[in-house]
This record gives sequence, C-alpha cells and structure tokens, in this order.
Amino acid sequence: MDNGKYDQPKYSGANGTLAKQLGVAGLYSPSVTNVVTYTGLPKGKHKVTVFLVRNDHANYPNAGAKKTITFTVR
Repeated sequence: MDNGKYDQPKYSGANGTLAKQLGVAGLYSPSVTNVVTYTGLPKGKHKVTVFLVRNDHANYPNAGAKKTITFTVR
C-alpha cells in the first residue's frame, strides 16, 4: 500500500503482524488468504499493488499476475 508506507500492523492488522514475523514489514503485506484489510488510512489518494507469488515469494513473470489499483479515501 503506497509503496509500503501502510504495510505495518497498525494499518494492515494480521497481515502486518505476519510481515513482521517474515521480516518484510514496511515492504509489503503478505497474506495466506485472499483478503488484506487496511484500517486508519488517511484521506486522499492511495495506490495498492497486488502480486500473485510463488511459495518462495518469487513473482510470476506474466503480466496478469500483478494488478495496481488507485483509490480515494474520503
């Protein structure tokens, strides 16, 4: 979320806690389910990029394995 700015337990809950355990907090929010919930985001535009990755965290090379969405919190 926003280049890792909100990928911390304070904003991404259990996914942020998992990120701390894996040593990637502030880089991305890993998830073992298909849901990542962010709370407490400030008003304004935000950008989230979702990657489909292998079990070793390696990205799949095809373009369809990555999606970026921009949205506004009001």
